[in-house]
Amino acid sequence: MRVADHEEGSVKPTFMRRSVIARNILSRLGAKCAGYVLGFAASILLVRYLGVERLGRYNYVSTFASLFGLLAGLGLPILLTREAARDKSSAGASLGAALVLQYGLAALTFLTVAASGALFNPRELVLPITLLGAGVAVSALGAPYLALLNAFEKMHVASAIEVISTLLRVGLILVAIQLRVDVTGLVALLLATPLVVFVLTKLASDRFCVPPDYTFEGARLKALLTSTIPFALMVIFNNVYYRVDVVMLEKMKGDAAVGIYSAAYKLLDVLMVVGANITGVLYPRMAAQATAAPRALQQTIERSYRYMTALGIPASVVITLLAPWIVRVLFGNDFSDSAPVLRILVLAIPPMFMYMPLAHALNATGREWYWIMVLSANTLINIGLNLVLIPTYSFMGAAISTVFCELVGLILVALLARRMSDVRYLSGLVPVLASSVLLGLPIWYFSDTHPFTGLTLGALGYCATLYLVGFFTPEEKLALRQLFALGSAR
Repeated sequence: MRVADHEEGSVKPTFMRRSVIARNILSRLGAKCAGYVLGFAASILLVRYLGVERLGRYNYVSTFASLFGLLAGLGLPILLTREAARDKSSAGASLGAALVLQYGLAALTFLTVAASGALFNPRELVLPITLLGAGVAVSALGAPYLALLNAFEKMHVASAIEVISTLLRVGLILVAIQLRVDVTGLVALLLATPLVVFVLTKLASDRFCVPPDYTFEGARLKALLTSTIPFALMVIFNNVYYRVDVVMLEKMKGDAAVGIYSAAYKLLDVLMVVGANITGVLYPRMAAQATAAPRALQQTIERSYRYMTALGIPASVVITLLAPWIVRVLFGNDFSDSAPVLRILVLAIPPMFMYMPLAHALNATGREWYWIMVLSANTLINIGLNLVLIPTYSFMGAAISTVFCELVGLILVALLARRMSDVRYLSGLVPVLASSVLLGLPIWYFSDTHPFTGLTLGALGYCATLYLVGFFTPEEKLALRQLFALGSAR
């Protein structure tokens, strides 16, 4: 990696920075699109195969095991990405130190999941939870290698591995359906995926970045362990915040309620992962800019916030209007109760997308404690609201709690981010809201007869309105014209 790539003020490095970011975003989106078309289709088949009760059981054991994933990493990959992005010359030593800790944590995680599964669950759930614990541990072993690929901005390599992982998972799901296995058999088959991903990620990291340097320096290990404390707390609160609703819903209302809620949440999961991958591309770049190019960091934060706003709000509008049709097509009539749940849950997407780049900026600039404050507050609010709402409103109460917490998260992150960047929150919001009205009108009009027609007309109207009402800067408009001209020339 050339030092000039990180300097500010040179035309060539600026072009290279933009091309790398574009390559990484496009490769990630391409991998996600290819992977989720297949993966989501396989998930739909799995939902239909398992049915409400067994789907609820499968989601419960998966969620239970994933709650202990925080032990497997303690936030090490997040810290490793930031530190390696800032200083690539010591990346090998940092990776070696992280792996020493990671292997011990992975073993501890597996033992904890297995023991907790046996203590707190019925006997028939112990084996699938234990197998899932093994999968969580193996996935954690590959995380430092993936973190290094991100730090070196080799996201296109990581994206290729992700596509392979998705294809393997889809194939295993189809095999499970063909063999008509139960939940335990399904979990056992899917365990092959993290094993293959671990091997591929290690080989890619050694090839495209640097191999680990196992120096076993006590001071480096101690410093790494100390620095990872805030990131460990971040992982803890993040896991509890996003998974506790399923656990509480299962304990209070049973597997059927979890099945209805989980079907609606699958679309939210897809959107969350897409948003996280778009903004995640910028995290190592923000970490490098935090010390070397503070003015460029301000521009990155401002631009990513505007673009995520322009993605989150229209996504919520489309799914809200088409929720009954989406649920009927994807999951069948047995999951009709998931449509109103989806309409509520999708309202969480705009605030979530809007604060994602701001949260990455907090972590990249060494303000991770601010983000921990937000996560901890939201976790407590989410648990409290679920305790109040689930007994009366079941899965609808869990959905309402999720949306409220995301709104609180946006407000808190926006206030904290003002300390490092003067983001103009309303400048991009008003054009997006106005354009979303034109997006929604044809979708609403054609929703019962020709939803694809309404979606096409709405999307064209939305993009044209954004362009006309001043959402894009003159520089961005020029870049768009050049992009279309290049496409036409090809």
